[in-house]
Amino acid sequence: MVLLAFALGLCSRGAVHVSKETYRIWPNSYRISNGLIDVVVVPQIGRIMRLGRANGPNLLFESPLKADGKAEFGGLWQNFGGDKIWPAPQSVWKWPPEPQYDVQPWRVEPTKDGLRMWTTQPGSITGLLLERSIHLATSQTEIVVENRYTNASQTTQRFAGWQICQVADPTMCILPRDLTDSGGKGWSTYEPIDVSDITQQVGSVIQIHRDRKRSAKFGSTSSAGFVSAFFEDDVLVLSADHPKGEYVDGGKAQQVYISQDPAKYAEIEITGPLTSVPPGGSLVFKTKLQLSRQLPR
Repeated sequence: MVLLAFALGLCSRGAVHVSKETYRIWPNSYRISNGLIDVVVVPQIGRIMRLGRANGPNLLFESPLKADGKAEFGGLWQNFGGDKIWPAPQSVWKWPPEPQYDVQPWRVEPTKDGLRMWTTQPGSITGLLLERSIHLATSQTEIVVENRYTNASQTTQRFAGWQICQVADPTMCILPRDLTDSGGKGWSTYEPIDVSDITQQVGSVIQIHRDRKRSAKFGSTSSAGFVSAFFEDDVLVLSADHPKGEYVDGGKAQQVYISQDPAKYAEIEITGPLTSVPPGGSLVFKTKLQLSRQLPR
């Protein structure tokens, strides 16, 4: 019996299974698993809410919920946590994110190795329709996400893809340094603050530790195309190709945000190049989320 169970377990590893479930308070959620890692997507709030090794902890941040189902750390913006996409730059739509793609339900269609989900209305400011195709690799600890932005407005829009992954209280985050930045450190904070007590430069990267008493945001103009979060037993790497072009925020394609208590999370973020998209046209921003034991080389 033990040998049979072991054999069945081996058979299930590698095959991708997609199942429907209620996740926390959200019905019609989907769990995608290959026996090595599993992912939970919640179309009702338009994001990935779980990513971790099978039977292991969730590496994504999840906000506690109030009795009415709203996020404990919400306010003007309902910060449920998880992994999501917005268009960049933020200066176009200010704050909070447009509800059409941030907290309103997305439609969903399961596929053989994941699912496809999309917004039903364009953003009221940007005029964009968003779509995410999430693919779980067989026999690997990674997912590939194809983020598609379609211009449903009547005018050409210039924007970039932007993926924001909130992670649960990591031991540190890693931001690649721009080694071509001869006049600086190869990275910077968004505001002029002293972060020497929570950062350490190690070779081609900067290590960032979460400060429990203050928040801060960091950016790098590196072309390395990745940013990562370290946990006790895992490294979560968010990566994308980095073609030549103009990037938002003075070229800061890779970003890290650290929160202060009581919201114990950090954000690893990555953007693509700014692109002019005509009416009816689309921009595709493909990313990868990978669980690893070490940084990509």
